Amino acid sequence: RNPLTAIMAIMEALGGELGQSNEYDEYLYHMRSQVERLELLMKNLLTLGRPVKKSSMKRMTVQTLVDGSVDVWKARRDSIPSLRVRIDPTVATKTMLVDCGTMQQVIVNLLDNAGEHATTNDDIELYAESAGKRKVRIRVVDTGAGIPPENYSRVFEPFYTTRKAGTGLGLSIVQHIVTCHGGTTKLYNNEQGPGLTAEVCLPLTGQNSA
Repeated sequence: RNPLTAIMAIMEALGGELGQSNEYDEYLYHMRSQVERLELLMKNLLTLGRPVKKSSMKRMTVQTLVDGSVDVWKARRDSIPSLRVRIDPTVATKTMLVDCGTMQQVIVNLLDNAGEHATTNDDIELYAESAGKRKVRIRVVDTGAGIPPENYSRVFEPFYTTRKAGTGLGLSIVQHIVTCHGGTTKLYNNEQGPGLTAEVCLPLTGQNSA
């Protein structure tokens, strides 16, 4: 990260030297945007290569995790597709042992992916439901084009993407974080209607919120 920080500092200094010379604004804008892309790539690579520390995991209810993740996702977007959140009351107060920041990143990444395939008139659905006595299933459902069958085996592969602006790390990071929490991740095309479902199963602690 140090070289990127240095480059950004030099660009800010250059912008100050140029002052009101608008003829250079477009160049500075593109330089900043590319450095920001590199910073995001570096952050994602560090996340992918770093295990989730057990010491950072705390008990959290399913309701708190979902609500907090949705708030983070909405705060990051300029335009928000219609989102419906449905949390099964039987799991809402059940707790999980999670690292809040990274697990929120999982749900935000899945919502981002769904949002890429939705217009502002399309619905994204987020479900949290029981997957047995000791597991919770979190599903993000969109109404996009889904995944061609020949691409199923590659969706979690690092740097694999069909999006022009994508890095191909989002789903790899999701799988990495969920695996570190003892869970599983899968994607599949919807059986009824168009679109894709991203599904994460996580273990519960077996205790309700105090």
